[in-house]
Amino acid sequence: GEGELLRSRAVRAQHLLTALDAYQWLLNGVYVRPNQAFKAPSQLPAAVALFAKQAHHLPKQALETATPSELRRHAHNKSATLYALFKLLATLLERFRQEEPPAELVNDDIFTCILLSLLAPADLHLDVVTDPLVLNAIPDQIAELCPLLARRPALLKRLQDKLAQLEEEAPYLQVTDLKEVQQRLGEDHRLLFFKALLRMCKLGLRPKQDDVLAKRLLDHLLDAFSERRSPAQLAVDDAMLALSLELHGKPMQVWSAVMAPLQREGDRWQDHRCWS
Repeated sequence: GEGELLRSRAVRAQHLLTALDAYQWLLNGVYVRPNQAFKAPSQLPAAVALFAKQAHHLPKQALETATPSELRRHAHNKSATLYALFKLLATLLERFRQEEPPAELVNDDIFTCILLSLLAPADLHLDVVTDPLVLNAIPDQIAELCPLLARRPALLKRLQDKLAQLEEEAPYLQVTDLKEVQQRLGEDHRLLFFKALLRMCKLGLRPKQDDVLAKRLLDHLLDAFSERRSPAQLAVDDAMLALSLELHGKPMQVWSAVMAPLQREGDRWQDHRCWS
């Protein structure tokens, strides 16, 4: 049954997590080298490939019939495994610069997991509300991983190509359409989304039409000045402003554009006081 599917995946994830932790310890201490660690009879590369392939595929019926506790346990097992996987990959790229990591650890499914963990963790069926790994540890680990990928132009190019492919396939990842982003993502997820975009831009992974996005972010923020904003909305606005500053590359011009409506509003208020 579908409940059994979640339970079997949870068991496999636990076994994979244990193996990833063991390999991390061995490789980080350089007790073994990759060409020794991953050769037969090691099953880790194949297990990682299967995990990454299934990470963003979960039958609809499993989502509808599983209990909240089963879904939460499944999400937390997956986030722990993703974190350990990204950490191991960073260790391989940092410690063993002259060796190529196993192909299974840098395939398209792995790159999809990296990008979705940042931009759309809910699409990986992760807990985007309470899981500290999803909110902090995984983004921090990816921020450490991406510069290491950048040292290998072929890997960075594949990551950039995967980002472009995801933008084509998922409308809400076409981030120039802010209305789609607002409708598709909840408030908590929107904050994660724009913070993730900022991280990616700082790492050199800029979305297509980044100049268009910068302008639309500013337009949205200017419109928001006339609205009453909740603390959660203000947090999203702050993230959007930081992203706009990063994309635009001219902070003072952006700041002037943001402050101009406030200055005009202040002038009107002063005029009103003078005439009253």
